[in-house]
Amino acid sequence: MISFPKLLVLLPLILLSACVSLLPDTGEPPKRIWLEPAMISSPLRDHNNTLQTVAITRPTATNMLDSERFRIRDLRGNIALVDHIAGIEWQEHLPVMVQRHLIQALILSKKFKAVGFEEDSFNHAVVLETDIQKFDVVVLKDKMYAEIELSAKLLEVKGRDVIWQKAFTSKAPIKSHSLEAFITGLTKAYENTLYQITQDVN
Repeated sequence: MISFPKLLVLLPLILLSACVSLLPDTGEPPKRIWLEPAMISSPLRDHNNTLQTVAITRPTATNMLDSERFRIRDLRGNIALVDHIAGIEWQEHLPVMVQRHLIQALILSKKFKAVGFEEDSFNHAVVLETDIQKFDVVVLKDKMYAEIELSAKLLEVKGRDVIWQKAFTSKAPIKSHSLEAFITGLTKAYENTLYQITQDVN
Protein backbone atom coordinates (compact mmCIF):
# COMPACT_ATOMS: atom_id res chain seq x y z
CA MET A 1 0.00 0.00 0.00
CA ILE A 2 1.32 3.44 -0.93
CA SER A 3 0.76 6.46 1.31
CA PHE A 4 -0.67 9.44 -0.54
CA PRO A 5 1.82 12.15 0.54
CA LYS A 6 4.74 9.96 -0.50
CA LEU A 7 2.96 9.04 -3.71
CA LEU A 8 2.93 12.69 -4.76
CA VAL A 9 6.67 12.99 -4.24
CA LEU A 10 7.74 9.63 -5.65
CA LEU A 11 5.14 8.99 -8.33
CA PRO A 12 7.59 9.38 -11.25
CA LEU A 13 9.92 6.79 -9.69
CA ILE A 14 7.99 4.19 -7.74
CA LEU A 15 6.88 0.77 -8.88
CA LEU A 16 3.53 -0.39 -7.63
CA SER A 17 3.13 -3.94 -6.33
CA ALA A 18 -0.03 -6.01 -6.60
CA CYS A 19 0.95 -8.02 -3.53
CA VAL A 20 3.25 -5.97 -1.29
CA SER A 21 3.20 -2.24 -0.53
CA LEU A 22 6.53 -0.55 -1.08
CA LEU A 23 5.74 2.37 1.22
CA PRO A 24 4.37 2.00 4.76
CA ASP A 25 1.05 3.22 6.09
CA THR A 26 1.33 6.46 8.06
CA GLY A 27 -0.76 5.04 10.91
CA GLU A 28 -3.12 8.03 10.77
CA PRO A 29 -6.89 7.62 10.23
CA PRO A 30 -7.69 7.51 6.50
CA LYS A 31 -9.16 10.51 4.75
CA ARG A 32 -12.74 9.66 3.72
CA ILE A 33 -13.70 10.75 0.21
CA TRP A 34 -17.21 11.37 -1.09
CA LEU A 35 -17.67 10.98 -4.83
CA GLU A 36 -20.84 12.80 -5.84
CA PRO A 37 -21.32 12.91 -9.62
CA ALA A 38 -23.71 15.37 -11.19
CA MET A 39 -26.92 13.62 -12.22
CA ILE A 40 -28.15 14.73 -15.64
CA SER A 41 -31.82 14.31 -16.46
CA SER A 42 -32.67 13.98 -20.14
CA PRO A 43 -35.77 14.21 -22.34
CA LEU A 44 -37.76 11.02 -22.43
CA ARG A 45 -36.88 9.00 -25.50
CA ASP A 46 -38.74 6.14 -27.12
CA HIS A 47 -38.11 2.94 -25.21
CA ASN A 48 -39.97 -0.09 -23.90
CA ASN A 49 -39.69 0.18 -20.13
CA THR A 50 -41.81 3.13 -19.02
CA LEU A 51 -44.28 0.79 -17.35
CA GLN A 52 -41.60 -1.49 -15.88
CA THR A 53 -40.34 -1.45 -12.33
CA VAL A 54 -36.63 -2.16 -11.94
CA ALA A 55 -34.53 -3.32 -9.00
CA ILE A 56 -30.83 -2.49 -8.91
CA THR A 57 -28.59 -5.20 -7.45
CA ARG A 58 -25.39 -4.55 -5.51
CA PRO A 59 -22.67 -4.51 -8.19
CA THR A 60 -20.15 -7.32 -8.26
CA ALA A 61 -16.41 -6.60 -8.31
CA THR A 62 -13.03 -8.15 -7.71
CA ASN A 63 -11.69 -8.16 -4.15
CA MET A 64 -9.53 -5.11 -4.84
CA LEU A 65 -12.54 -3.10 -5.99
CA ASP A 66 -15.09 -4.54 -3.56
CA SER A 67 -13.79 -2.33 -0.77
CA GLU A 68 -13.47 1.24 0.43
CA ARG A 69 -9.89 1.49 -0.79
CA PHE A 70 -8.61 3.79 -3.51
CA ARG A 71 -6.99 1.89 -6.40
CA ILE A 72 -4.17 2.98 -8.72
CA ARG A 73 -2.73 1.19 -11.79
CA ASP A 74 0.79 1.72 -13.14
CA LEU A 75 1.02 1.01 -16.88
CA ARG A 76 4.56 2.31 -17.40
CA GLY A 77 6.14 -1.13 -17.60
CA ASN A 78 5.45 -4.23 -19.64
CA ILE A 79 3.13 -5.53 -16.92
CA ALA A 80 0.27 -3.54 -15.37
CA LEU A 81 0.85 -3.21 -11.62
CA VAL A 82 -1.93 -2.42 -9.18
CA ASP A 83 -2.01 -1.23 -5.57
CA HIS A 84 -4.12 0.72 -3.09
CA ILE A 85 -3.16 4.12 -1.72
CA ALA A 86 -2.84 4.29 2.06
CA GLY A 87 -4.54 7.16 3.87
CA ILE A 88 -7.42 7.54 1.38
CA GLU A 89 -10.71 5.64 1.39
CA TRP A 90 -14.14 6.04 -0.15
CA GLN A 91 -16.81 7.01 2.33
CA GLU A 92 -18.54 3.69 1.67
CA HIS A 93 -17.82 0.42 -0.13
CA LEU A 94 -17.42 1.11 -3.84
CA PRO A 95 -20.22 -1.29 -4.95
CA VAL A 96 -22.63 0.32 -2.44
CA MET A 97 -21.78 3.76 -3.81
CA VAL A 98 -22.25 2.68 -7.43
CA GLN A 99 -25.58 1.01 -6.63
CA ARG A 100 -26.86 4.17 -4.93
CA HIS A 101 -25.79 6.41 -7.81
CA LEU A 102 -27.29 4.10 -10.44
CA ILE A 103 -30.65 4.30 -8.67
CA GLN A 104 -30.46 8.11 -8.52
CA ALA A 105 -29.48 8.35 -12.20
CA LEU A 106 -32.24 5.99 -13.38
CA ILE A 107 -34.88 7.82 -11.35
CA LEU A 108 -33.88 11.06 -13.07
CA SER A 109 -33.91 9.39 -16.49
CA LYS A 110 -37.64 8.61 -16.07
CA LYS A 111 -37.21 5.43 -18.12
CA PHE A 112 -38.85 3.24 -15.49
CA LYS A 113 -42.04 3.45 -13.52
CA ALA A 114 -40.17 2.74 -10.28
CA VAL A 115 -36.53 2.17 -9.34
CA GLY A 116 -35.17 0.75 -6.09
CA PHE A 117 -32.72 -1.46 -4.25
CA GLU A 118 -33.18 -5.18 -4.86
CA GLU A 119 -32.71 -5.84 -1.15
CA ASP A 120 -35.82 -3.75 -0.41
CA SER A 121 -37.88 -6.64 -1.86
CA PHE A 122 -40.38 -4.43 -3.64
CA ASN A 123 -42.44 -5.78 -6.53
CA HIS A 124 -40.35 -5.39 -9.70
CA ALA A 125 -40.47 -6.78 -13.23
CA VAL A 126 -36.81 -6.44 -14.24
CA VAL A 127 -33.41 -6.43 -12.53
CA LEU A 128 -30.33 -4.40 -13.45
CA GLU A 129 -27.10 -6.25 -12.65
CA THR A 130 -23.71 -4.54 -12.94
CA ASP A 131 -20.06 -5.48 -12.55
CA ILE A 132 -17.33 -2.97 -11.67
CA GLN A 133 -14.35 -3.85 -13.82
CA LYS A 134 -12.26 -0.69 -13.44
CA PHE A 135 -12.46 2.28 -11.10
CA ASP A 136 -8.91 3.54 -11.14
CA VAL A 137 -6.35 6.27 -11.35
CA VAL A 138 -4.01 5.18 -14.15
CA VAL A 139 -0.35 6.21 -14.39
CA LEU A 140 1.48 6.34 -17.75
CA LYS A 141 4.95 7.65 -18.58
CA ASP A 142 3.78 11.10 -19.58
CA LYS A 143 0.26 11.42 -18.22
CA MET A 144 -2.39 10.20 -15.77
CA TYR A 145 -6.08 9.61 -16.25
CA ALA A 146 -9.13 8.22 -14.50
CA GLU A 147 -10.70 5.11 -16.00
CA ILE A 148 -14.05 3.57 -15.10
CA GLU A 149 -15.53 0.49 -16.70
CA LEU A 150 -18.91 -1.01 -15.79
CA SER A 151 -20.72 -3.86 -17.48
CA ALA A 152 -24.49 -3.95 -17.12
CA LYS A 153 -27.36 -6.22 -18.03
CA LEU A 154 -31.11 -6.05 -17.65
CA LEU A 155 -32.95 -9.28 -16.86
CA GLU A 156 -36.58 -10.29 -16.54
CA VAL A 157 -37.49 -11.51 -13.08
CA LYS A 158 -39.46 -14.39 -14.55
CA GLY A 159 -37.17 -16.73 -16.42
CA ARG A 160 -34.08 -14.51 -15.90
CA ASP A 161 -33.89 -13.82 -19.64
CA VAL A 162 -31.37 -11.12 -20.56
CA ILE A 163 -33.18 -8.19 -22.21
CA TRP A 164 -30.21 -5.86 -22.66
CA GLN A 165 -26.48 -6.07 -22.03
CA LYS A 166 -23.53 -3.75 -22.61
CA ALA A 167 -20.15 -2.63 -21.22
CA PHE A 168 -19.33 1.05 -20.68
CA THR A 169 -15.89 2.65 -20.38
CA SER A 170 -15.05 6.28 -19.68
CA LYS A 171 -11.73 8.08 -19.24
CA ALA A 172 -10.90 11.58 -18.03
CA PRO A 173 -7.50 13.31 -17.80
CA ILE A 174 -5.84 13.95 -14.44
CA LYS A 175 -3.84 17.15 -14.69
CA SER A 176 -1.72 17.07 -11.54
CA HIS A 177 -0.42 14.77 -8.78
CA SER A 178 -2.97 15.93 -6.22
CA LEU A 179 -5.91 14.34 -4.47
CA GLU A 180 -8.20 17.08 -5.81
CA ALA A 181 -7.10 16.29 -9.37
CA PHE A 182 -7.62 12.56 -8.81
CA ILE A 183 -11.18 13.13 -7.55
CA THR A 184 -11.97 15.57 -10.37
CA GLY A 185 -10.87 13.06 -13.00
CA LEU A 186 -12.73 10.16 -11.41
CA THR A 187 -15.88 12.27 -11.03
CA LYS A 188 -15.87 13.25 -14.71
CA ALA A 189 -15.35 9.67 -15.88
CA TYR A 190 -18.01 8.41 -13.46
CA GLU A 191 -20.58 11.01 -14.57
CA ASN A 192 -20.06 10.01 -18.19
CA THR A 193 -20.41 6.30 -17.41
CA LEU A 194 -23.64 6.79 -15.47
CA TYR A 195 -25.04 8.98 -18.24
CA GLN A 196 -24.18 6.40 -20.91
CA ILE A 197 -25.94 3.65 -18.95
CA THR A 198 -29.12 5.67 -18.39
CA GLN A 199 -29.25 6.66 -22.07
CA ASP A 200 -28.64 3.18 -23.42
CA VAL A 201 -30.56 0.87 -21.09
CA ASN A 202 -33.72 -0.36 -22.76
